[in-house]
Amino acid sequence: MLKMNTENFEDRSTRRGFLALGGLTAAGFLTTSVLEPAGAAHAATTVSSVNGKSGDVVLTSADVAAAPANEGDPTTIVAHPSRFSGIDPTGSADSSAGLQAALAATPDGGTLIIPAGRYRMDGQLSVGAERSVSVVANGATLVQNTANPLFNVGGSYSAVVKVTSISNQNVTSDAGAVTEATVITTATTQPWVRGDVIKLVSDDLIETARPGGGGSESRIGEFVVVRSVSGTTVTLASRVRENYVTNIRAARISQKTFSLDGGTYETTATGLTKPYGTMFFFYRLRNPRVTNITVRQASSIVLSFTSCFGYTVQDVDIAGAVDRVGNNQIGYAVHDASSSFGRVIGGVFRHVRHAFTDDSPRVAANADLLTSYGRSYAAHIIGGSAIGTTSNAWDTHHCSEGIEFISCSATGGVAEENAGIAGFALRGINHRVVNCTTRNTNLGVLIFTEGGGGQSYGHVVDNLVVRNAASWGLNVNVNQAGHPSANTRDVRENVHVDGLVVIGGPRFIAVSNGIATVKNSKYVVEAGTDGQTYDGLLTKNSKLNIDNMVLDYEANTKGTPRPIIATSSAGFTPGTQETNFNRIEIRATSSVASRASRALNGGSHDLRGKNLTFSYPFTVMPGERSAKSVINWECTAGSDVVNGDLNSAYVYVSGTDLTKLLDRVVQSPDPHVMVRGVLGSANQTTLTFPQGNVRGQLVTVWMAENSSGSLKVKHGNTYRTILVAGADKVLRKSSQMRFVWDGTLWRELA
Repeated sequence: MLKMNTENFEDRSTRRGFLALGGLTAAGFLTTSVLEPAGAAHAATTVSSVNGKSGDVVLTSADVAAAPANEGDPTTIVAHPSRFSGIDPTGSADSSAGLQAALAATPDGGTLIIPAGRYRMDGQLSVGAERSVSVVANGATLVQNTANPLFNVGGSYSAVVKVTSISNQNVTSDAGAVTEATVITTATTQPWVRGDVIKLVSDDLIETARPGGGGSESRIGEFVVVRSVSGTTVTLASRVRENYVTNIRAARISQKTFSLDGGTYETTATGLTKPYGTMFFFYRLRNPRVTNITVRQASSIVLSFTSCFGYTVQDVDIAGAVDRVGNNQIGYAVHDASSSFGRVIGGVFRHVRHAFTDDSPRVAANADLLTSYGRSYAAHIIGGSAIGTTSNAWDTHHCSEGIEFISCSATGGVAEENAGIAGFALRGINHRVVNCTTRNTNLGVLIFTEGGGGQSYGHVVDNLVVRNAASWGLNVNVNQAGHPSANTRDVRENVHVDGLVVIGGPRFIAVSNGIATVKNSKYVVEAGTDGQTYDGLLTKNSKLNIDNMVLDYEANTKGTPRPIIATSSAGFTPGTQETNFNRIEIRATSSVASRASRALNGGSHDLRGKNLTFSYPFTVMPGERSAKSVINWECTAGSDVVNGDLNSAYVYVSGTDLTKLLDRVVQSPDPHVMVRGVLGSANQTTLTFPQGNVRGQLVTVWMAENSSGSLKVKHGNTYRTILVAGADKVLRKSSQMRFVWDGTLWRELA
């Protein structure tokens, strides 16, 4: 309460008039204790009354519209220079010590408010002990002026305990439901309770990681939740993901958390040319939150979460993180290291290396601190926009698993290194790209392994639109030169794609040394330019599984269209290209056909499938493929453009190819195939007929009427034939034969 002389107060006796005198500041109401004024409260002149009171007036909280002291908020601290020396909101002097004092004064569960102003930071802000606090900095600008994070906040683990056994067991709920869960036994009894979060680790290596060196490797670990504890037996709430064998240990992560809301943050010009390091560093925290911040420029990594259980980054605006790897400046906007269940919601990320990426540090065996163990796992990146990045917009590394990009976009970008920019670049395992869009990037999606090692498989791409990519819409490039498995096809599916639409780029899908499934996808080629190839599917030492694909070249008027290509894989393992398909539609025009002799390019391609359709015929139909290929195809152009019978049930054979009369027949799965032979003037004899592919397949052979030569068809098991007469048969012009494949031999039908 304030005691005032009320004489001659006059019209300033209202509450508004009193506050206008500056008797109290807003900051004074918000601190945990009322600030002592410079002198006793008094009026500028004598007054007669205040709020209807006269004489020696005692003002209560109600008289000044303030909450009573017992109803105030004792958990909120305002970082005001009148209370904390060393705070300079003009930005001229270092404010880090003063702000640190204010943060230290903020109680557990409390909030620090940094008022509007510009604050030069020569040091860092940290939260000691097991205090969970929030910082609100709306209107404030903090300037990183030395090689220290602006915020360096970490939690702790309990003492590490050895795990003596681990197994999956059936667990029965109170309601009688039986579910399998992991049960561990600890060397000593632990004070853990239901719902506690434990970090479980071992010295076993992360299988998919890039190899380390000098004993430092990426090692497995994961956060698990306690279901029940009985002595040294701890039942977890689910099964563990990893396979723990060597030196298994565990520790409980503390309850400590941290929240930062609002504010603008930047690095000085000096920090943009020399590495000042990470701007915000959070580690071993439970559910830390960063919301509504703006970063104008940063020396390197902006937000780093290491070994955090759950984190949230929401509605941030991050720009200008320097990407100069050779100078130890790696401009990640959001970096996840060995954390689990993070969320990045919304946000705009401009001119940074990656809008999001992850990685797991390497660690020596039997390390005391568990922070660096384990994969980045199950982060959800939702609705973010990456603009003009200097490397792959949305990115993962080899140690991560289950990162999901949902409704994110990537637009443009200029690479700082000798590499193109992908909208999404996936290393590691089991990542997802769902309902996303890229525009004007070099690649849409890149699935790859690094040259030094690592694995990349199990990814899912759903409903992705790629517009105007400079190179491939989707590029799967694994086990390349320098990799321990170089030039060897992967043994697991690298990516499953459903609903990929690529519009306007010169190339659709490339797969090298990989396995990919592509469904319900479309490639639309624009008018094009001279000298450019427009490639649909390119495969090298790979296996593709395709269902319902459209390769649309109808608008293309320049360049060289190449719908399906197989490149040589001599020296690779297995050294073949295999594509299994159902429903591939190749849309073309006379202009397209005039610039491409065939739709299928590469004779080393094993194609197997049905419903390959052409809207317009190429010169060579359907094109090149291996002798092992079996494809059902047709051209739907109609008789006004080409013979309407042009399909896989019709084969034209002439010249010396007559000696291999049925070689192309067995590439068709049609139940009845017609063969038209043109004998010419030579007399020829068939070689051994090939093994059939379709039991019960009928083949009708007839010789054209304008020939003078003959064709002797050999009889006998050696030639894989049984003829009606039991002897060789000679075909001349206008003669016919019919065969059926019985699973062993080609039998002539009378």
